[in-house]
Amino acid sequence: MARGKKTGGRDFVKGVSGNPNGAPALPPEVKAFKKLTKENVEEIASVILAANEQAIYNIVHDTESTVLQKWLASAALNGIQIGDIDQLDKILNRIIGKPKDSDAQIIDPLDGMSDSEKISALEKALEFMKSKQVTNG
Repeated sequence: MARGKKTGGRDFVKGVSGNPNGAPALPPEVKAFKKLTKENVEEIASVILAANEQAIYNIVHDTESTVLQKWLASAALNGIQIGDIDQLDKILNRIIGKPKDSDAQIIDPLDGMSDSEKISALEKALEFMKSKQVTNG
């Protein structure tokens, strides 16, 4: 490969920064907005995650709701209506952050059970789900 081909004809010098002054500092308003937004998102998202679908709908259509409240509630409502788990994932990632791969552990609740115990547990879970569909549907 020719020298400098990927760098537009310039070779990098080892140990010398291409941007010695670093990135420019963010204006104080932007810093305050980022902090305020994180706090607001956490507060609003916790309300939305604890609410039922009608309460979320009310937030979306309330003229007194802030734009941020409407956006988060609308994302949650849309996720509920179309069954899109990604909306919940995005909200939770904003609040608690994305889990690291090393932190994520898959826990098998059936681990250590005999086949008959697993069948019994799955039958109980199926009965529970059927009872929820009848009462909610």
